[in-house]
Amino acid sequence: MERQRARRKMDRTSKDANKNGVADKREGKDVSHKKMLSKGGSNKDGVRVKSRSANRSRNGKDLPAVDRLGVTIIDLSSAFPSA
Repeated sequence: MERQRARRKMDRTSKDANKNGVADKREGKDVSHKKMLSKGGSNKDGVRVKSRSANRSRNGKDLPAVDRLGVTIIDLSSAFPSA
């Protein structure tokens, strides 16, 4: 039900130029939850539009942290243990 609610809300609130009932930015794409529903996420955690391929290739894995420039952030704290 969470997936359906997210899709329906996006379709209601976003532009639909061709009037087919699906938001233009969502046509042919999936609504991806930032925290996967299977991992305890909800619509409150946030959603984004992703290609079907990208969304389904996540396979239950978390995405790497990315800063606002699109650069992957790597945590090196485990590579250099403190004394």
